[in-house]
Amino acid sequence: MCRLILALLLVGVLGSQARDFVTTDGVLFRSTKVTRVEPMGLMISHEDGLAFLEWKRLPESLKRENGFSEERYAAAIAEVQRKESIEKARLEKIQADRLRSLTQSAVNMVRLALLAVRTSSELSLFVKTLPVAPPTLAARGYESRSLQDRDFTERNYQAQRRSVAPVYSSRQCAGTTKKGYRCRRTTSSGSYCYQHP
Repeated sequence: MCRLILALLLVGVLGSQARDFVTTDGVLFRSTKVTRVEPMGLMISHEDGLAFLEWKRLPESLKRENGFSEERYAAAIAEVQRKESIEKARLEKIQADRLRSLTQSAVNMVRLALLAVRTSSELSLFVKTLPVAPPTLAARGYESRSLQDRDFTERNYQAQRRSVAPVYSSRQCAGTTKKGYRCRRTTSSGSYCYQHP
């Protein structure tokens, strides 16, 4: 009984020993141990790190030792190809949707540009039909006694129309808060807000 246990331990130790092998494409792996068996190949650890090797790259001895099955390998390749084709179709659909969206945006922009051109041409036609002379001063509420007064009033009216509305400037308050920061309130008159007189 003791011999049987010793023999099993010896086989286990010898079987788990690291070994070197060369793949079918000529790459040498030193001190390798199989860490995981998958349908597509083996995950191995070697002296330079970890590597995944497909069954087609492995020597026949490693294939036999790790239970290689041609049917499972073919099924795994077919499954990977199926998933890749689904992903490719999904990406092509996304790309087609984006292209369709960009095309629709471009068409809409052209339509807006044509509408703007049409609108501006209609607007220019409308402007051409408007009366050229401005309304009379009497219609605006001005009554002048002489031609000179009328001219002065007209210039004054046009100057008022061109003038810009008064600008109310606001500034940040120059006061300091209890924490020592500058006050963030704005003030329209003076340099301090209502809290910092």
